[in-house]
Amino acid sequence: MLVRTWNLFHGNTKPPGRKAYLREMVELLHGHGSRLALVVFPYEPQVTLRGQRQSMDYILKPQSTLAALCRQYRVPYLDPYPQFARAYDNGARLYRDGIHFNPAGHHLIAAELMHFLDSERLVPPAPAG
Repeated sequence: MLVRTWNLFHGNTKPPGRKAYLREMVELLHGHGSRLALVVFPYEPQVTLRGQRQSMDYILKPQSTLAALCRQYRVPYLDPYPQFARAYDNGARLYRDGIHFNPAGHHLIAAELMHFLDSERLVPPAPAG
């Protein structure tokens, strides 16, 4: 399994560049007989500012942009934002500094990743017995 991260929202990467990066990743992996899957990790301000309904399109712009690109290229996509928001509604704190997960955040994202990888058949099944 090839694992590499690209920050499609870093620096001067504008929408045409994002599409080109995603296409490059899909083609690179396809050429090696592999598939790409994309996970977008929410920042804590996205979760804590969700009460500002009029700003939600802006707050979740990275997720909606990447979801549209993934649909276009048929790339499996995980957005754990809803699960993080629900956990915050139940009193959980998931970040240590607004960006990096604390142990509870790591636990939640690990569970979501395992479910995603299994449901998309991106990892082989565990050996029996």
